[in-house]
Amino acid sequence: IMNTDIGEYQFKGDKTNQHFATIVIDDVHKGNPQWRTPKAFTSMNMTRRNDSSMIGYLIKTVQYQQDEIKDLKDENEKLKSKMSDFEERLKKLEEQHKD
Repeated sequence: IMNTDIGEYQFKGDKTNQHFATIVIDDVHKGNPQWRTPKAFTSMNMTRRNDSSMIGYLIKTVQYQQDEIKDLKDENEKLKSKMSDFEERLKKLEEQHKD
């Protein structure tokens, strides 16, 4: 997914200025494609998009990212707690050395 090129376009004569984005199946530059599109995102003969496959992979990617975000938040909370403990210990040490 990270290496997939996305093309943006708008239909000629469209007065609404609506923009679209999609993968580009580069069947013009055979052998040296100018656009990167995973084969899983295209039909078997590489002539059409495979929207159901793309949606499935995108959902899986979002799920993975949400798991990563949760793990990072959990780790961040642990580090905050440790930092708080260190700050408290430092404060006690500083108070002991004041005397």
